Amino acid sequence: MDHYRTLQVSRNCSREELHKAFRRLSKSHHPDSYPESERNQAEKKYQQIVIAFNTLKDARQREKYDRTLELGVPAGRPQAEESNEERAKRYLQMGQARLEKSQYESAVEALKRAVYFQETAEGWFYKGMAEVKVSGMGKEGVRSLERAIAMDPRNGAYYAELVRTLQHFGLKTRARNALQKGLQAAPGDRELRVLAQGMEGGDDDRQDKAGKKGGLLGGLFGKK
Repeated sequence: MDHYRTLQVSRNCSREELHKAFRRLSKSHHPDSYPESERNQAEKKYQQIVIAFNTLKDARQREKYDRTLELGVPAGRPQAEESNEERAKRYLQMGQARLEKSQYESAVEALKRAVYFQETAEGWFYKGMAEVKVSGMGKEGVRSLERAIAMDPRNGAYYAELVRTLQHFGLKTRARNALQKGLQAAPGDRELRVLAQGMEGGDDDRQDKAGKKGGLLGGLFGKK
């Protein structure tokens, strides 16, 4: 049940508009104005109008209700009807959509709920991607990406994102270690091999010479 639709007002309606809508609807839908045969249905409708008004007229309750709408809680459907798996999937999809729109903070909130209801590697992965985009959440983002890898240790895309993130924060040694582990876990992953070539190409002359002798790719694939 969407309280705003019930009262036929917009999400940004004023308090005055809210009271005006309630007076109009409560009068037109009052059970006493209906014949006996329609009174039960009218009472249900009237109760919906009263509940909607009582929720939205209070500033704190309205703010809390607005947050449930932003998080995509199905209108008119008790949350208990959803399984944890369904909730996790819904919040994951919501977080992915917000991430694509660069709404990083709200994406994090949705993805936190996704992994709360059901921990999945995919949920932790997208949670990490969103967190590293939010100022001050870099460490949380790295931990989330590492959690995704722990749950799906052969997924090259997860390692690649972790490597790029560590490089972004200037953690070169950790990035190299993560890349090496990724190449060992997913040796055929093209993205990881490209990262390895780029990382070797970015080292100083001394490291380049060492890389020619072995390097990340050479050390892993040079020996037969």
